[in-house]
Amino acid sequence: MTSNVINLKYKVKIADVKINLTQRSKMDLKRYLETQNSEIQRHKWIESEKAGKDLGVDAVIDWIKKYADAFSEDYYNNNNESES
Repeated sequence: MTSNVINLKYKVKIADVKINLTQRSKMDLKRYLETQNSEIQRHKWIESEKAGKDLGVDAVIDWIKKYADAFSEDYYNNNNESES
C-alpha cells in the first residue's frame, strides 16, 4: 500500500510540472533536448568510428557519464547570458 501512495504522489508531481510549463519553457526544453541529442549522436559516431563498429547504447552511456553534467551547465550558462 505504501508503494502505491508513493507512486501516486510521484505521478501527481509529474503532472504538476507538466501543467506549470509555459509555452516558452516547453520550447526551451525542446531545444535543450534536441541539442543534447545531437551531441550524443555526434559522440556515438566518433567513438564508433574509433572502435570500427557501432557502439550503440554503450556510446550513449559513455557520453552521459563523461559529458552530461558539463553539457547541462554549459547550455544553461550560455542561454542565460543571451537573455540578460
